[in-house]
Formats: sequence, C-alpha cells, structure tokens
Amino acid sequence: MEGSDFMITVISKMTLKPGTIRVFMEGYAELVAEYRKETGCRSYNVLQEIKNEMICYMVGQWDSEAAYQQHLDSPNFQRAYAYSIGFLSKEPETSICTTTI
Repeated sequence: MEGSDFMITVISKMTLKPGTIRVFMEGYAELVAEYRKETGCRSYNVLQEIKNEMICYMVGQWDSEAAYQQHLDSPNFQRAYAYSIGFLSKEPETSICTTTI
C-alpha cells in the first residue's frame, strides 16, 4: 500500500542485551512520551514479552504512511535510535501493517 493514507500500525521487535531491560525502559519512557505528542501519532506503546523479558515490541499507530515517515525523520526518532543501539543484541525487526477488515 505504498503512499497509502490509511492508518498504519508499526511493530518493531527489539531484542535487548542481558541485564539491560530496566535501564533501557527507564530511559525509553521519556522518548515514548515525546512520540505520543507528534503530529499523526494515534498511540505508541512499549510491550515486553512475558516469557522472554529481553524482547520488547514498540507498537505505534499513525494516521498515515506520511505521518510515520515524518516521525522517522524527526529528532525524537534520531534520539531514540541513538539511545537504543547500545542496548540491542541485534537490529530491530520492523513490520508496517494496515487494517484490511
């Protein structure tokens, strides 16, 4: 759906290094608060797996692909990426989805 104006949901799976989850979440809370203020952001949440606490999911809902792209280009996202990189054991896996039903 390239160029779509449909609301989209972005899910990023982040695998953290052992022993870093608490510090990561404490620092990321401020970044999430800033994401939620961005134009086009409908919601943004961080979820932690119950069976594997080193895996988190960043789930954001955006008004459109254009709003999400604006987020990716924002200083908030650049700060979050720079902050996160030291905590990750591998690159995030990201899926961009839209509601079809």
